[in-house]
Parts: sequence; C-alpha cells; structure tokens
Amino acid sequence: MAGSKQETEPGSEARTWLYQDLRLSPIFGVITTVGPGQTSELACAAEPGPCNTRAAVAQAEGGRKRYIVIDEDSGGHKPHRADDLGLGSVVRLVSDAGLGGVRLYGVTAGLAIGNAVQRAVVNAVGNLPTGVLRDISVEPISPRKSEFGSDIELLHSTAGASLIEASQDAIDELRNEGKVVAEDTPIYPASARPAAVRRRGVRTNLLRVTIESETTGNVVAGAQVTAKLVNGDVDSDATNEDGVASIDVTGSAIKMLWIDEAPGHWSWTGPSPEPVSNGVTVRLMPIDAGYVDVLRHHYEKPSPDAGIGVKVAVIDTGIGPHPDVAVAGGLGYPASPGPGEYTASGSSHGTHVAGIIKSSGAWFGVAPGVSLYSYRVYEDLERGSAYALAVAIDEASRLGCDIINLSIVCLPNDAVRRYIQYALDRGVIIIAAAGNDDRSALSFPASVDGVIAVGAVGRRGTFPLRTSSAKAVAAPAGTDPDDFVASFSNRVRSDDFSAPGVGVISSLTGGGWGVMDGTSMAAPVITGLVSRILASSQWSSRPRSVQRTRAILSILRRRAASLGFPVELQGKGLVKSP
Repeated sequence: MAGSKQETEPGSEARTWLYQDLRLSPIFGVITTVGPGQTSELACAAEPGPCNTRAAVAQAEGGRKRYIVIDEDSGGHKPHRADDLGLGSVVRLVSDAGLGGVRLYGVTAGLAIGNAVQRAVVNAVGNLPTGVLRDISVEPISPRKSEFGSDIELLHSTAGASLIEASQDAIDELRNEGKVVAEDTPIYPASARPAAVRRRGVRTNLLRVTIESETTGNVVAGAQVTAKLVNGDVDSDATNEDGVASIDVTGSAIKMLWIDEAPGHWSWTGPSPEPVSNGVTVRLMPIDAGYVDVLRHHYEKPSPDAGIGVKVAVIDTGIGPHPDVAVAGGLGYPASPGPGEYTASGSSHGTHVAGIIKSSGAWFGVAPGVSLYSYRVYEDLERGSAYALAVAIDEASRLGCDIINLSIVCLPNDAVRRYIQYALDRGVIIIAAAGNDDRSALSFPASVDGVIAVGAVGRRGTFPLRTSSAKAVAAPAGTDPDDFVASFSNRVRSDDFSAPGVGVISSLTGGGWGVMDGTSMAAPVITGLVSRILASSQWSSRPRSVQRTRAILSILRRRAASLGFPVELQGKGLVKSP
C-alpha cells in the first residue's frame, strides 16, 4: 500500500512525501503522517507561519494582547473542501462513525492537495474500523494568515479557534465583523497554595532555601518551594539534588513559604525562618509507610478493574512518568498540529491529581481501571493559558472521553465557557474544583452551568499537626466533630459535592509520593467515583448523550450523604463508594 508523491515548489527543490508510514496512535485513533527523517511534528516544518508557541500568559508590550478567536460555524468547527486549502496546510479528517473523530495530520502538496489527502486516507483505511471514513469533512488546523489583517499576528491555530496577538483597535474591528473574540487569560491549578510560577525580571538576589528530612537530616530533592514576597510577588523553584531551591527576593523579602510535592514527606507552610548566611532551612516530616490519609479513611481500596471501559481526561500540568499511574495517551497544548508532550511540565500537580483517580500503588486511586488521558495545558510551571484549556477541552470531548477533570481555576472566559458547553452538549461529564479563596463564591470554570463543582473536606487525625494541612481546619463542626470543611474551600451549589482535599497523599512525577491540599485534590475523587458508577451501569454500553449524563449524575446524587455542614459548604455532601 505504500505510495509516494513528488512536488516541486517555486524556488525550491523537489520534495517526496511517503504515505507508507501512517501510524495509528494509542489515543483515539490519531493518525500521524511522517515524512522521511521526520517526527510526528512534521507539519511544523511547513509554511505558513509558526505552529508551536509557548502558553499565552504575559501581556504583550505596546498595548497588544493575546486573544482567542472562535469560529462558531458547525459548533466551532468549520469544514472546508481540500481544494480550498493552501500549500503547507495541515488538515483533520473528521468522521462521527466508529471512533468519534478521526484526525489525520499531514503536509499537503501544492495544487494537488486533494489527491494528497485522498492518498493518505486510502493508505490509512486498513488501520481503521470498517465504515469509519464515512461522511468525512476536512478542517484546517495550521494557521491561515489570510483570515486576519496585517496588524494581527497569528500565533497558533487549531480547528475552530485561533490564538492571535493584536491591538484593541484590531480586536474591535474583528468583533464588528461578527467574530467571537475572548482575551487569552492565565489559568492556574486549584491548589490551596499560590500557583508555582517564576518571578519575572532580572533575578539578582537569590535566597537559598534548603529542605531536609526531619528524622534523618538528609536533603529532600524535588520538593516544590513557593514563596509569597512582601511586595505581593510570587516566586517558585524545585529543590535540586542538594535539596536547595533558589527564590528571587530582589527588592523584597519572603513573607510566607509553602513547601509541597516533597517526595516521601508532608507539606509545610509558614513564615520564612530567619536567613542565615543568605539561606534558610526547613525540615519536613516523613510520611510513614501505610499512613491512612483522609481519602483512604473514607474509601476502601477498590478492585483493580473499577472504572474499566471509561475514558477520563485530566487537563492539567501533565501526568508522570510514574510506575503506578498508567497513561493511555494524550496531547500537549499549545502544540504543533500533532500530538504534543503530555508528561509533566515541571509541576507534579497533574500527576498527583491523576494518582487520586487511577493509582495502583501503595496509596490507591479511586478508579484504577479507567483509561487515563493527559492533556497538558501548562508550559511554565503552573501558569497556562485559556486558549490551551479551551482547545484541550474540545479535543478531549471530540475524541471520545467520557469524563473531563478540571482541577483548574481562572477568570471567567467566553472561549472556555463555549467549549465547555460544546462538550456538555456531546454528553461529556465535566467535574471541576470549586476553588480555594477562603469560602468565596464558586470559581470559574466550576461555576459554569452543567459542570459539577467539588469542595474540599478534611478530617482531624489524618495528617500530622505540624503540616500545611493542619492550617485548613476551620468551623463549623459537622455531625462528626473530627470532620471539617477546609478553610480554603469555596462555596458550592446545592447539587454539587464535597470530597477529601486536605492532606491527600498521591503520586508525584518521577515515581514518588507526596502531599497536596486543595479543591484540586477533591475533584478527582468525584471523577473516580463517577467513572465507577458509569462503568457498572447499563449506560456504559450506550453512546455519550445528555440523557446519559443526567442518569449518571442522578445516581451520584442518590449516593451522597450530608456530613452535617451547611449546604453552601458541602452541596449534597460526601459520595459513598459505588
């Protein structure tokens, strides 16, 4: 079935594309076209324009900002005839038959683009289920600059959405033309501590923070050190092999320190110790083997196949590697128009969330049988972009995920809201962290109608007193006086839920185990429980639909029990094991 095609471009030598190397990847039937000596990011070498950009998190200079432009045709996805696309375009072939979406990435060739696409399809058909190529439409993925004016820089594009940089005047003009435009805004993990980010500017005054084990005195490598400065800035660093993190205190001083993601140790929070010789030392308590944290207090170890057959997307900082958290596949955003890197981006947050769902190790997950897919939307520690989040939600929902976990908070964003609605309309269940603003109103995107929000509860006796987790204890008391709603947890709606989110032990990138606090940790507990309910119900064999979502959530709510807290703090309460 191998075929080849030779095309000559004006002013360039002839190029030959081989279609014999069409690979069906592990994630939802993604087909990647690979030319001679090229990787799956083949399309990045093609014109026009860049197809890979860092997360849009900083405001551009000169009054220019980054925005998301949405193509609302066909639910945000506009089909095109192959002959309408230009040289170097990257296309997706979409079919609703069989796989719930087939994507073909390939570089087209000159005026014969239609033939190139057809030949690629013909050579791929042997790898696909019968009938999967019915009713195919063609969508552009790579940027097409002709769609925007010369004063707009197109940074990245995927089917249905584009990331641009432009002045306010240019954006006003786009809106006047009827285009849907949303400002690209930062997103952060829903952890109880501030997001781990790098302080911008010249780092001229670095304070050494050394992390040691309290019992042995050995240094702790890989711990995340996050500092809030007196002037309000935040700076973060991970400890190196010598147990040292460097915090930028240029023009300021540390007001508060948070230390977590520490392999084998509990977290710690407090004012910075007095510096000695331009450095401070913090000693952490080790985690005892077999320690029963709040999650394992409330839930017994499930069977290894609990949740089997259910596809769960974790949109986060990336997952793993970790030997006890198997990942079926994933994508990284912003990415080239092919599978990007989906392992951890420098933070263990996503790996920790994933372990709560699927871990098969010493500290078990709630639903170890699910198929887990990682969508990484952070490239700068724990700062990401709304554009990446919107695109990841769309990809996960279009390509077959049953449940999406969003342990994420950000400002309300129209692009993210629209793509969440597209996913809900397809029958995807979306579960999100309530946020950690000390019992303030529900955070976005958990506040979107149809999304299940999850607040965090804790229990005295499931963490040592000299840890970050102990600072989350707060009134009022529940029916059991040892239970409490975390002081940081935001309010929820009457149909939302609570789950363990204080002092949760879970997996860390690289193979270790550590502790984190936040509604980020509570959301994946509900994600795991929903997976088990779906897997064991009659709905598991039926297609995704709004009706299926309603049925599963109805079962979930019937399994919830009040812990004795006000409804605005606990929602329906804690869900019992299926």
